[in-house]
Amino acid sequence: MDDFTHLAIRQHEVDEADRRARHHLATSTPPQPVRRRAARRLRRLADSLES
Repeated sequence: MDDFTHLAIRQHEVDEADRRARHHLATSTPPQPVRRRAARRLRRLADSLES
């Protein structure tokens, strides 16, 4: 398989994954880790504002 074909296939896989991710984001709440990270960031911000 030449490089160009290989790149075209990879690009298709990336596009496919991107499309799936966008669809997932559009149809679901964020996964737990994302929410936890956001909560931690908000808590840290609140703490820094209090002090």
